[in-house]
Amino acid sequence: MWLNSYFILKYGANVDEKKRQQVIEDFKRFYRDNGGILFQEPGVEIDPIERKFIAADIFTSERITRSRVANVFNIPVHMLNDSEGQSYSSMEQMMREFVQLTLMPIVRQYEQEFNRKLLTPAERQDGFYFKFNVNALLRGDTAAQSDYYTKAIRSGWMKPNEVRQLEDLPPEPEGNKLWISGDLYPMSMDPTQRKGVSKGENGTKE
Repeated sequence: MWLNSYFILKYGANVDEKKRQQVIEDFKRFYRDNGGILFQEPGVEIDPIERKFIAADIFTSERITRSRVANVFNIPVHMLNDSEGQSYSSMEQMMREFVQLTLMPIVRQYEQEFNRKLLTPAERQDGFYFKFNVNALLRGDTAAQSDYYTKAIRSGWMKPNEVRQLEDLPPEPEGNKLWISGDLYPMSMDPTQRKGVSKGENGTKE
């Protein structure tokens, strides 16, 4: 029976060869009969040998492999489970890095190939082109997304129904209009025309 563990067995220098072999055989028998439990007797010292099944250089080799794979496929190394030295304030930041550094170059190549091979010269001259929408991959958490939609609607470049469509909600009758916040005015606008500014009989601000 082979031992699954490794030990250093120490005995006195005055032990002859016959006695030494007897000590070793007795050690093996005791280990086998007692399920690995050992009792250290007077005159004999037993020290276990620690064996690490994963060498330290294996981790270094794995990190080098992950780094090479990340360089070949243009992938952030943290997405290959190498998080050492990486710090991100949110998952949104991690996803944005992946989309911008990895997906967008690939998507752009597909767009160029589709435009070149699937569109006629007349269609290209008329302004037709292929474009992949990756905005869904860049959605942040609830707070960030709500702030984004609020600014888009208040600034008048996004309709409420467009927001509802992105959130898989049904459209509303008044949602197809562009809205603008009432507290914003163009710099060229006459101050007297602003909301809440009253004018006197002579047309001056009171």
